[in-house]
Amino acid sequence: MINKNKIRVRNFILFFLVALGASLRFYQLSFFDLWYDEVYSVIGANNLAYFLRIFAYRYQPPLYYMILHLWINLFGDGEFVIRSLSSFFGSASIPFVFIIGKKFYNNYVGLISALIFTICPLHIWYAQEARMYSLSVFFSLVMVFMFLKSVDLKRGFAWWFLIAVVSIINIYLNYFTVLLLLPIIIFIAGRKKISFSRLIFLLSLIILFLLPFTFFFYKQFSLIRRMFWLDSPQFYAIPISLGNFLLGYNASFGQFSAAIILISLAIIIWLFMFNSKGKDSLLLSYSILPLILLFFAGKYLAPVYLSRYLIIFSPFFYILISSLIMKTKCKKIFCLFLSFLIILMSFSLFNYYQGKIVAPLRFHHGVPAKKSFDKAIDIIKDNILPGDLIAHSHVSTIPSFLYYFKDSPLNQIYLTIPEEQKDEYWRRRYSLDKIIAINKGYLNEGQYGYSCYIFGKEKKYYNFRMWLISSNWLRNGILGEHATAVRKRAMRRFKKIRSFYRDGIYVDLYDLKKAD
Repeated sequence: MINKNKIRVRNFILFFLVALGASLRFYQLSFFDLWYDEVYSVIGANNLAYFLRIFAYRYQPPLYYMILHLWINLFGDGEFVIRSLSSFFGSASIPFVFIIGKKFYNNYVGLISALIFTICPLHIWYAQEARMYSLSVFFSLVMVFMFLKSVDLKRGFAWWFLIAVVSIINIYLNYFTVLLLLPIIIFIAGRKKISFSRLIFLLSLIILFLLPFTFFFYKQFSLIRRMFWLDSPQFYAIPISLGNFLLGYNASFGQFSAAIILISLAIIIWLFMFNSKGKDSLLLSYSILPLILLFFAGKYLAPVYLSRYLIIFSPFFYILISSLIMKTKCKKIFCLFLSFLIILMSFSLFNYYQGKIVAPLRFHHGVPAKKSFDKAIDIIKDNILPGDLIAHSHVSTIPSFLYYFKDSPLNQIYLTIPEEQKDEYWRRRYSLDKIIAINKGYLNEGQYGYSCYIFGKEKKYYNFRMWLISSNWLRNGILGEHATAVRKRAMRRFKKIRSFYRDGIYVDLYDLKKAD
């Protein structure tokens, strides 16, 4: 009876965590406007044939775009709909975090790990984005669960075939899955219950399905080495990533500092209690070692180290932290540690729903604040005239404006002064081809794109008006050198009709006719 009561309580807690996690992930799902990366997801999904032709020159695997393509065809391409795919898989991951935590240690570790995952601001952030991260976390957890399950019970070739399928899906969602796949294969290879022929069968299937992709992977890797926006990681990158794993991007500097100190102490204590004969070695190879490996890879091979790329390792870090909490003999210390952790995460989560990022840039590198475009867009829509042109002096606003003007026949361009473009990545990218490969066919039948126009010194005039959009990635009102130069040249050359500023976006309306 006692065991049955414990099982009922455990199942009730798990059900509550799933319900809470789903609520947090679907809450305000369409509140923030789609930003640059999300619109690229929609463009790639709606122009799948085009995307597959050029994806060797992109940086992500193709599978997410295929799944999103099916999702959009079934349910539409509204903000809530396209993000709900991530929210669904983010919510579905919670039970697997519990199950894996239980398999590594016990029910308590599983439940605490699931609790941390449920309220973690990082996972809620990406469960509310139309990107591949939540899906890759889900399939990573399923893959590890299936491997661990094969250790407990003798499985036939059908089970290993399913593991191979899930592993292939995972790699086509996130390349870093390989760092999860190799340790678990080494781990189970040492188990007497596992037939060596089944492992050979598994690896053969995975290699067979990945071989056609090796050429494209090589092209993508070469492109990243030659031209990518990320820099080489700094010495503080790993502690910040672990802080991101717990607090996301929305905590304050003080909260991040407290979390990093707490995490560092926890890892040191956990290493002192390390049991090399148990599953601690596997957990270490899933949570900390991949970050170290990718740090050195980013330092010496190619710039690939970024917290969101590492998100598939975070659930195992929660299991590590939870196992330490449960090993603590003093219940007061256990309650204090867990309570402090939940308080820090709650503050960060509150800031997330408010759209606030308050810590220095190094704590959210490559992650702009979630700010709306609708205030600027609504004013333009209310005052637009037939024949008007929308021009952008910074790339960050282009995809979102394309999406929110999808029912409008307006042309949109990227207006650039090459000699003023100091950002090496964007300068090199736009020098490759003046007509940039953003295909807007999903907005209209046929092909539609935006062009990269050189805003040269030669004075040219036109018989229409131009809405010049100027901003930056951080949306903090401080324009970069290129956007400032474009704006100044437009001010000198054309007659300004009106100007306004909304949520980090400057909008200037010019008459491009030559002044009388």
